[in-house]
Amino acid sequence: MQTTRVLDHNEETGTTIYYHFDPADESYTLETVEDVTGIVEVNKWAQNEDHGRWKDMNHVAHYPASVYLHLMKSGILDDPKRHKAWLNDPANSAWRVRQGRV
Repeated sequence: MQTTRVLDHNEETGTTIYYHFDPADESYTLETVEDVTGIVEVNKWAQNEDHGRWKDMNHVAHYPASVYLHLMKSGILDDPKRHKAWLNDPANSAWRVRQGRV
């Protein structure tokens, strides 16, 4: 029977690290879980707000550290064309703070 324990919990980032141990084969797994509910709710609210026009910059997305790290590791953040495509993908709409296309 697998044993699960909380190794760490960070209220500020909403992340919890779990340790899973399986005595059958003496293997273990570390799992990091991040609660992104707050960010998603703020983004939904922001999508319905009138942002007006900004001159040179537009705030278009707000995502958690785990998503940022994924984008950085995959090279998407370093490629403006890929980052724009990622932001415009409907699967990533939870991270958008503005409607429309980037």
